[in-house]
Amino acid sequence: MKKNVQDFHIVPLPMETPSAYSERLGIYYASTVINSHKKDNGQFFTPIEIARFMASFAKIGKESIRILDPGCGIGILSVSLVEQLVNNDEKLKRIELVVFEIDVNILPLAENSFEYLRIWLNERSIEFTIFLCKNDFILHNSQVLNNLENSNECYDIVISNPPYFKLPSNDERAVAAKSVIYGQTNIYTIFLLIAAKLLKEEGQLIFITPRSFCSGSYFRLF
Repeated sequence: MKKNVQDFHIVPLPMETPSAYSERLGIYYASTVINSHKKDNGQFFTPIEIARFMASFAKIGKESIRILDPGCGIGILSVSLVEQLVNNDEKLKRIELVVFEIDVNILPLAENSFEYLRIWLNERSIEFTIFLCKNDFILHNSQVLNNLENSNECYDIVISNPPYFKLPSNDERAVAAKSVIYGQTNIYTIFLLIAAKLLKEEGQLIFITPRSFCSGSYFRLF
């Protein structure tokens, strides 16, 4: 049985930023799981330097924003993004963050990461709402791919380092996306498609993609 984060006393250090705390939690988690688990789940944890670089692209200039992280892991991407926005935009007063994660082993650590972010924001008088969704991002939002219903879950920013692995054509996630992608595809493509559908007009989509991005005939409709 895995020990949880409290067993190892992984608590925030004095004056530690939320992103630095998230990185420490991620390093701990990576040390507790075998490589095959990471591969099966398409887990590639984002280094803090890359997370902060990605966050630097975000420009909003609003009092209230909604952010989506569709495969949050520990949460370092969305935490770094929130840090960046708060430190660079005095107008920002309210943040709603929606994150998805299905790896039950990582959820307690993600909860710690976002709780520390909440405390950090409270000290800066920023209203913060977090929804940690413990279900499959693709299946939860697949209806938007077929325009069966208009989603009211529209986001100002979507930031993600999505999972990366091939899906067999009979996988339920591939079946859900067959109207826009055909053939064997990488799961990251469906993450990107749904995220784009959930984005507000003039919103920002900040993704890590592989060198094979949009390579192959099955990307034509995409």
